Amino acid sequence: MRKLIFVFVVLIVFASCGVKTPYDTFREENQDDVVFSLGASRFLTHLFMDKDDLDEYKQIVDGVSKYRVMVFDRRAKGLNKRFDDFVSKKGYEQLFYLKDDGTLVNLYLYNRFGKTKEVIFRVHDGDDLVVISAEGKDIKIGNIQKELNKVVRN
Repeated sequence: MRKLIFVFVVLIVFASCGVKTPYDTFREENQDDVVFSLGASRFLTHLFMDKDDLDEYKQIVDGVSKYRVMVFDRRAKGLNKRFDDFVSKKGYEQLFYLKDDGTLVNLYLYNRFGKTKEVIFRVHDGDDLVVISAEGKDIKIGNIQKELNKVVRN
């Protein structure tokens, strides 16, 4: 019985290590078109942020453990369409979009089991596509509408 439990626990550990996020899937499917890709832990990212900016950021978003950035410049228009299909197929919720002077900005949430697991910020300006992902076990988004109104007014 102990051997059976041990084997079961080992299988669960290995299975959980191999879990890919939808972001990983999109990156792998389009890796030939990626011009720049960067991943950084929360600790590393916070080292490079100004203390005041970091405190303000923590009031808006908390629970992020990893940040990732992908930049595409070739075939950005086709990739943008593929990204639209991707987020709708994977169950992302679009929180908002903003279109200004040909630049499209979107914010998506990926919820699983009642918790926000990923926030994706996309910027597409026709020639370039930038995708920024923030991942965590339970990301908390503060009053984002209030913060967006501040940005729009400034």
